[in-house]
Amino acid sequence: MRLERLAKDPSSGDDGCPGVELDLDSGELVITGRAIDDSEVSHVLPGEGVVRLKPEIVVEAMRRYRHADG
Repeated sequence: MRLERLAKDPSSGDDGCPGVELDLDSGELVITGRAIDDSEVSHVLPGEGVVRLKPEIVVEAMRRYRHADG
């Protein structure tokens, strides 16, 4: 998997998360963040996880994604 960082929380240090990356092989987004208890969300299926992201991180990731797409 080859990842390109689109956005991350600037307060998390150079290599920290939360953040959004683009998988250059599949075109899918990879989200990292602080895990929350799955029981807080009713629609989580086995094998899935739930993370928290600040809205600003998602907005910045989408801005960069659109810009990179051409």
